[in-house]
Order: sequence, then structure tokens, then C-alpha cells
Amino acid sequence: VEPIFASMALYDAREKRKVSENFHFDMNSEAMKKLISGQSHVADISTYARSCVFDISSQPGDLFLVVKLEKVLQGDMNEAIEPYLKEDRNVEKVRSAAVDACKRLGRYRMPFCWTAIELAKIFRGLPIDTGSDVDSTGSNSLDRKSSSSNLEAWKRPEKDKGNSLSRRGSLDRKDKRSSWAASESDLTTSLDNFPPVTLTVSSFFKQEGDKLKDDDLYKHLQDLKKPSPKLKQLKSIKGSLKLDICVAGDSIKHCLTPELAKLKPYPDPMARPCKEILNFPPRTKDSTQENPHYQFRNLLYVFPKELNFSNRSGERARNIAVKVQLMEGELEDHALPVIFGKSNTAEFSREVLTAVAYHNKTPDFYEEVKMKLPSNLRDHHYLLFTFYHVTCKGQVREGERLETPVGYTWIPILDKGSLATGEHNLPVTSELPPAGFSFISTDKAPPGPTFKWIDNKKCIFNVHIEAISSVHTETEKLDVSSPRRRVSN
Repeated sequence: VEPIFASMALYDAREKRKVSENFHFDMNSEAMKKLISGQSHVADISTYARSCVFDISSQPGDLFLVVKLEKVLQGDMNEAIEPYLKEDRNVEKVRSAAVDACKRLGRYRMPFCWTAIELAKIFRGLPIDTGSDVDSTGSNSLDRKSSSSNLEAWKRPEKDKGNSLSRRGSLDRKDKRSSWAASESDLTTSLDNFPPVTLTVSSFFKQEGDKLKDDDLYKHLQDLKKPSPKLKQLKSIKGSLKLDICVAGDSIKHCLTPELAKLKPYPDPMARPCKEILNFPPRTKDSTQENPHYQFRNLLYVFPKELNFSNRSGERARNIAVKVQLMEGELEDHALPVIFGKSNTAEFSREVLTAVAYHNKTPDFYEEVKMKLPSNLRDHHYLLFTFYHVTCKGQVREGERLETPVGYTWIPILDKGSLATGEHNLPVTSELPPAGFSFISTDKAPPGPTFKWIDNKKCIFNVHIEAISSVHTETEKLDVSSPRRRVSN
């Protein structure tokens, strides 16, 4: 009926953390892709992936595979999703509204629905229950027979099942189960003898506009682990997503590293690739999981979290999207093409927009922005966040813009020579500051007329930054003591 944009990632329900980066995939037909063809760049083959390799390096008994779906922005979330909750919906009316939205707002996204799969049940061969209120014929199912032939190329050979993986790709694919094997011995055995399966997901939870925070998701995951009546309060959307799941073999054809480097064997450069998915480091350091880097890695992840425009005066700002860019100067063309593409898009881009929060001056965001950091970072590199009000109404007057900038803030990438990772609570200006602003962190920028701060320079925007780098250490003492050479042009 309309284009759907999907992503999946691993989450740990017990530790309440995101374990892996996102894997974006596109299951849209060619007809659906044409609806938004005028809103995107020519798609690169690297963004065509529909298969990936996750690294199970933490206790699988607490892991969930979370799938999130988005759709093209159509305004009010409840109105846009309501037809999918009805059995007797007017398909032609839904399609017509989708076509119109794709023409006007094709570059903007809105939250749609989600589901979560408890991996321990997959490994143990137990029935999968999402807790939705659909009838028994709509429940999720596992099929071990039909999937075996489909995944023959992925399956680990019998002779290799007890050994460590021999290849060293971008992920350290050694056996990392020593830290939890004793406490979950049955899962260890299940993984060693895990046959390929096909999981059919037949229902999704409607995404609620006020439940976008990670904390909301973790509460739902706990409810799924121990079935709770609270799940019955979530509205269900019927759909169908089939996932083939197996243990990855030593050698996978057409596999890309998290940096999009090709791993051998790669016989056909135009084949649909598979992607290795990188894990985020655990919050608490575990010596059994400390591994050296085997190759150059210099990635930055930016997570916009919250914004509070409730005290913002001036023109309206309530359908809010955040544009994220990595800049090497203060002109528009100084945005670097280092942001990894999602699905069916360019390999790298100069900007990315979060999903739009409709009629909400205090929105939450769940976007993950993955960047390839320049190897030679300098003081003039900074993250720029531009806040837009997006006009969703059908009739736009002549000269009226679809998006109106309503705020700006920034973070210099380097802080005393180290990457500015961690949580940032930032003030926001209503206008782009004068030349030279990017060298000054927002907490040191002066109040007054030079910087037109919103809400008296209160910190109203929250963003989290995480780095996985073989260049920049996360240990402050090592980073400070490391000699740094200044290179002049």
C-alpha cells in the first residue's frame, strides 16, 4: 500500500542497553520505491542488504531482536496508523493518501510500529509470543523444515561447530561465551547445535507517540519476558515479516564490514550484500570481552534524545525534525559526506533527518546516526544540529516552505584533544550564530544579543555520542598522555 522502512538491532533487557548498531533493510517493491524516487539519491548497492551477521557476545537469555518500522510522514500519527488497526479499511483511500504524502513529504519519516523477538526462545525452539491481542492464528511461528534449504550457504559445517571461527573479519568472531556459558549451559548447547529456522512475524505493536524513549522500550521488553497484562493495552497491527535465522559460517559470500569494506569471497561486485553488525561496548568493562582492534576503525554514533521547545517564542515549531551533520567549516557546503546510508539510498550522505514528531513541542527521538570520522580531526570539526518545523498540511501556499529552521545547536568534536563522547545537554539558538561560533562550546558561548538563545540559554536538547575507534582511546589518561602531532597544510 505504501513504502515501509525497516531496521533491527539487538537490545539487552536486563542491562537496559542497546547491544548493537542498527541494521537497515528495505523490503519495498519497485512500485513502492518509485513513489519516493524523486526524494532520494541514486541508491548504492551497499544499501540493498537484506541479510546481516549479529555477534552474540553477551548473555543471550536477556537479548531481544527489536524490529522498528517507519513510514512516510502523513501528519497525525494516530490518524495515519488508524486504518491499519481496522479489518475493513478502505485500501484505495489509504493508498491515495500515501501517494499524496510521498509526493509532498517523501523525505520525511514518522514512527509506525515495532516488534521484539526473545532470542533465547528461538535458540531453545520455544513458541514465540509477542503478547499482542491478535487471535491464535495470527501468532508468530517457527518453521525448522522449510528454512534449512534456504540457508545452506550460511550454515556452519558440522566439522566446525566446536571450533572458533577461523576468519578475522571486522568483527572479532571468536567464541565469547566463556563469561556466561556456565550460567546458561542449556543455551550454549542450543547454540552449538542450532539448526536454521524461519521465524514468521505476523503482528506488530503500534508505536505510541509518547512512548519513544529507550526506557519505554525496556519496560515493554521486560513485559514480554514475563508476559504481563500491560501488553494487552498495546494496539496490534497485522503484517508479515519472515526472518531466516542460522549460525553464521566461517565464510560468507558478499559480506561487508561495518565500514563497508568487502570481505573475501566477494565474486560478484553487484550482488546483494550481507552486512556485519557492530556491537557497542558494554557499560561495565569485562576482561573476558576485551579484544584488540584487528583493523582501522573510526566510527561515531550520534543519538538525539529529547528536545523542549515549550517556552520557545516566535513562529510555530511543533512538527519537529532534527537534521544532523558533521561539519568542517561554517558554510553550507562544509558538511562532510560521512553519514552512512540506511536502505535503498546513497552509500554516504551529508545529512540525516530524524523522524518527525507531529504537534509536539517536547518530542523524544530514537534516531541512530552512524558516521565515518575523518582520520585527521581538527578543532574546526563539529556536529551541527538544525531543528525544523515541517509543514504537513495538504495545501501549501506559494512561497511557503515545507521545512522552516527553528533552532540550532552544535558540539565541537574535539574537547581538549579527546572525542566529545557521552551525554550532552545543550542550549539552542533561534538563529545561526555569527562566524567563529563552531570553535566555542555552547556552555562557554556568552549570553546576550550575539547568540540568540531560546529560553534564556536553558539546556533544552539532549544528545548522546558514542565512538568505536582504534584511533581515539576511551581511556582519558591514555588519551591525554598520548603525543599529538600538529600537521600544517
